[in-house]
Amino acid sequence: MRQIVHPRPPCAFWFARRIGNDQALKWFPIEYKISDTEFRAEGPGAQVTGLANRTVLIVEDEWLVRMELVAAFEDEHCIIVEAASAEDACDALRASRGSGGRVDLLVTDIRLTGLLTGWDLAAKARDIDAGIGVIYVSANPPAPGRDVSDSVFIDKPALVDQVVVAARRLLG
Repeated sequence: MRQIVHPRPPCAFWFARRIGNDQALKWFPIEYKISDTEFRAEGPGAQVTGLANRTVLIVEDEWLVRMELVAAFEDEHCIIVEAASAEDACDALRASRGSGGRVDLLVTDIRLTGLLTGWDLAAKARDIDAGIGVIYVSANPPAPGRDVSDSVFIDKPALVDQVVVAARRLLG
């Protein structure tokens, strides 16, 4: 089983958001959630197939959408790493490589909180690991030339089943 250990304590990461009509920024801690179970097939002739035990990095700043994607990939017995921004996702990718682990699939929105976009994140992810699968899930239109090769673009609102099917195709 692989674990990704973040190089800095989770409480060191914060994001700001304006709540309602309040002009002041309210700060919230960013948390990483790492699934710590490994799926094993049991019984004579049983095999683990599909996406089971693959590590999926889900990057989405809208937490309800992220939770829906997480639930879909947990149903496929994937190991899940979550991030709300591209910067946090880059940290998680570097940490995974440093610990000997590997993220198999990146599922990202395009417009995220922070300075980097999903396009930037995918390019950096491929610099870290050329074999990582990439799925963009966004309401923003595709931008020819910005996407990485052999990636999939899915328009929002998307059914999570579409994302899972695309993941199966990418990871074969």
